[in-house]
Amino acid sequence: MTTKEAALAAIDDADVHAGQTWQHIKGSFYTVIATGIDEATLSPVVIYAGCDGVVWVRALTVFLGTKDGRPRFVRVYAHTDDVDTTAPFQKSENAWDHSDVECLVNAAESVSWPKDPWGSGQPLGIGVSS
Repeated sequence: MTTKEAALAAIDDADVHAGQTWQHIKGSFYTVIATGIDEATLSPVVIYAGCDGVVWVRALTVFLGTKDGRPRFVRVYAHTDDVDTTAPFQKSENAWDHSDVECLVNAAESVSWPKDPWGSGQPLGIGVSS
């Protein structure tokens, strides 16, 4: 297996995908834009944006790693069944309201999303397909 194939396999195994929301250990929420491979190191990376629209790139191992014994990022799951959209969303231990959701949506919408920049017929952020 080549280094590139190993990186793609690591991305597939990680279950980090575009559109997911993750919360940083310090409390901020981020939306994953894509996963990819760093050209210089051939290491898998996560590309994500915060509510302020700043786009970040972090090594996948660091993104999924720990800091001070705690996960650096935790996936935020929104339950869509029977959701009262007029009430604040609730997340275990931490409550977040519509302004947080609006912030995430605005951050995602502020990013320029290329449809297929290289003409590959594949969306960005995919890993190895079988």
